[in-house]
Amino acid sequence: MLAHEHADHRLPQPPRDDASGCSLESVDGSGARYIEVKGLSGPWTENGVWLSSGQFDRAQKLGDGFWLYVVEYALDEASSVVHPICNPAGLITQYRLDPGWRGLASASLPQAAPPRPEVGGRILMEDGVEGVITGVEGESLILSLQVKMLDGTKRQAFYQPNKMKLLPNEG
Repeated sequence: MLAHEHADHRLPQPPRDDASGCSLESVDGSGARYIEVKGLSGPWTENGVWLSSGQFDRAQKLGDGFWLYVVEYALDEASSVVHPICNPAGLITQYRLDPGWRGLASASLPQAAPPRPEVGGRILMEDGVEGVITGVEGESLILSLQVKMLDGTKRQAFYQPNKMKLLPNEG
């Protein structure tokens, strides 16, 4: 890697400050390159290389001053191949999420709000008995229902959309 820089007439050196977020700083007559080096023990495969969020932020801020050097066969100087990439953050055209993202998915999808019971509507109660809603009290998720059952009896119950079913009106 250092030989690559020297061959291109640049002077590699440690970064001037630890906050640079880069592995190396390389200087020539036109300025400095801030280089992040990703060394691989073998070939560069579809597994790719990664940048941390801090490194990616730095790449965005530095633009053409940031270089990513991917080094294949980094442990064997005679076989190593350096792939210098200028401004990788500016070259990205899409983001792909591998199957590992499944573990970060929300446990459940957002659910639509259940339909609101209305006076005169039909309802199938938790015990399977049908009735007509004669009153609804409450403004939010907790609703108290007054229901006249088909046999003429009256009930009061809290609406539980996961246990009760609003039925279409006959008409």
